[in-house]
Amino acid sequence: MDSFFFDAPLAIMMVAITPMLLLMWIGLMAAFGEMIWTDCYRLSRPHDIVKATIIDQKLVNARISVGKNTMVSLKPVYRLRYEYEQHAYEVEHLVLNQEHVELNQQEGTFLLYVPKANPADASPEAPSAASPFAAIMLMIMGYLIWEAAPTLLTGF
Repeated sequence: MDSFFFDAPLAIMMVAITPMLLLMWIGLMAAFGEMIWTDCYRLSRPHDIVKATIIDQKLVNARISVGKNTMVSLKPVYRLRYEYEQHAYEVEHLVLNQEHVELNQQEGTFLLYVPKANPADASPEAPSAASPFAAIMLMIMGYLIWEAAPTLLTGF
């Protein structure tokens, strides 16, 4: 009788918490997979990296919302001109974080990722460290699932 009062709540807790843990785990794996997919898709498309010159720069009040938190601050908007296959293009880009773009202030240049299918749709080239991190995390999570599956299936 004594073990019933100990084992029953433990079994109920495992039955209730295990699906939530699995859903959280699946959500994390999906997020890491999406990081890898986005970077691989971007790199697999035919593209060129073009150096654009900064024509104009202005500061704007940017409202950045993450969930319920909203931050309003001054952020630079760069007007860029670049040439691709004997055509001149101009784009404007709002820079939220200087570390996420390849910007050279001394030369007044910006590196742009220009897809060959639509050269007018250029976006700033960003150094991405997310894919290697995400791949390592997916491998670790896969190994942990391999180790934890027998325990979860047998119930102890």
